[in-house]
Amino acid sequence: MARLGRRAAGGHAAAAPRFVFVLLAFAAVLAPSGARASAFNVRPTQVALSGRATSGLLTLKNESAETLRFQLSAFAWSQSPTGEVQVQPTQDVVVYPPLLSLAPGEERKIRVGATVPATAVERTYRVFVEELPPVTKAKDAKEGRTQVRVLTRMGIPIFLAPAGAEASAAGHIEPKLLRADKVAFEVKNTGNVHFQVRKARVLGLGAAKENLFERSVDGWYVLAGGTRVFEVQPPKGVCAKTKALAFEVTTDRETLRLQSQLDTRSGICGP
Repeated sequence: MARLGRRAAGGHAAAAPRFVFVLLAFAAVLAPSGARASAFNVRPTQVALSGRATSGLLTLKNESAETLRFQLSAFAWSQSPTGEVQVQPTQDVVVYPPLLSLAPGEERKIRVGATVPATAVERTYRVFVEELPPVTKAKDAKEGRTQVRVLTRMGIPIFLAPAGAEASAAGHIEPKLLRADKVAFEVKNTGNVHFQVRKARVLGLGAAKENLFERSVDGWYVLAGGTRVFEVQPPKGVCAKTKALAFEVTTDRETLRLQSQLDTRSGICGP
């Protein structure tokens, strides 16, 4: 559940009214019960489209005590190996209405539709719900008030399922860097749909297969055809003793659990 506080400060100034707006962008919204901010709620937290079901609905609700304005826009979505969200404007997905206002407590259905056919690999997009600055009130303008407002921008994942092929979540692990202070490994998605890494774990094993150390990191989406690099820090003093590394990755797919083991007889001290 993504939460963001709203702050407002009022004061008098001799000059014309001045409004300062801060926009915070959320890269992902993963709460099962709905994406929340202090001012509004969006549900569901993702939309699944397909060749047969080319459109879906989002529900946007104003949970504040004032009227809010919103802008909605669609972007093609990819990710870098380090997990940064990469987006670019697209017309593959349309959103209606793209602009709207909601009174306190009011909610509105938003239609999201695909304008392109599904392919053999899942297509991924994000619809951003962006809170717009409020209309300046005449009284505030006359009195020259300065206000600080925190605005929210949420990205809702949109998945267009593969066509003509069975959805298959698959992947494997590749070690990338072995050093005394860092072990890096790559999780590759070799399937045609996304999966989410729940936990990535590294075990350092000694000559007798004893457990020298264990490190875990949380993950996120790995899109179809994409990769995600994870890094952990081994404890000091074990690099020469570490004769094997075991990698384990659990995902949100019940049938997908990745495991790999690397023989490091000379240790992992590195250069």
